[in-house]
Amino acid sequence: MHSSHCVKLNSSCMAAWQQEKYNRLVYFRLRPKVAGAPEFGVATYHMPCVFWEPAVMVIHAALCAQRTQLLARGAPCVLLGDFNFTPRDAAYRLITEGSLDESDAHYPVPPAWEPWRPVLEKPMHSAYAALGGEPAYTNHTVSGMNPAPFTDTLDYIFFSDGHWEPVSCLPTPPNTELIEQCKAPQPSSKDEAETAPPVGEIAAALRSAGTPFCPNPMEPSDHLLIAATLNLIAADGSVPASKSQKRKSSSAAARTRRPSNPVRRPAVRARSPSTSPPPRRRASGKRA
Repeated sequence: MHSSHCVKLNSSCMAAWQQEKYNRLVYFRLRPKVAGAPEFGVATYHMPCVFWEPAVMVIHAALCAQRTQLLARGAPCVLLGDFNFTPRDAAYRLITEGSLDESDAHYPVPPAWEPWRPVLEKPMHSAYAALGGEPAYTNHTVSGMNPAPFTDTLDYIFFSDGHWEPVSCLPTPPNTELIEQCKAPQPSSKDEAETAPPVGEIAAALRSAGTPFCPNPMEPSDHLLIAATLNLIAADGSVPASKSQKRKSSSAAARTRRPSNPVRRPAVRARSPSTSPPPRRRASGKRA
């Protein structure tokens, strides 16, 4: 089952509300095969790249998280995708804290006639942050706008509060001095772009260090692959065991129930039936 939600922002009141962006959120409701495990939802969203209007990014972050929680109807849910904001941005704080202070410089002040507010039912948690910290970067490429290197974390796996136990995350490359150079602020003018280190020099150094710009032969996208293992928590607070875990626990229990001095019985070998018919015996006499 899936549901989609088309987001349109259009108003003549202020810049943050004048951006017309059509982006689609896709939501799946899934039912585990494990007995006792609750249904859960998974949503994915690709946010527009409007980093020069942080308030617009906050609006999109709020809308996609609100829609995910609305479709989940209180059930466990996961929201993941390319969000085009960094862990330092207001949009990230909104999702992970559940709201944004109205005094924040990037709070999208709505028009007087608009009742909507960027507030979530509950905050959501980032899988990587819960297990030690966000990746050093998930986007590592050359921006075609300047051009200049762009390297930062833009992709996340958010999960609903109180429903999941994060277990592990797919490892991502570590931070290095060269990566830090790529994280330098983007040139804001042509003059700054001309004085910045040539992209070719940084690209050559990155290739020598084994961390070339993406896409490359190892990474077919300009974004790195991220993944997380989450245990679904049942309503009673337990983590339902999977079928393989049940089989392992059953075999372990069977081993513990064996008698200390079992009676040895002679082994009986059974021959499996042949798949081919038995050979015909030739008659000893002559044919009449």
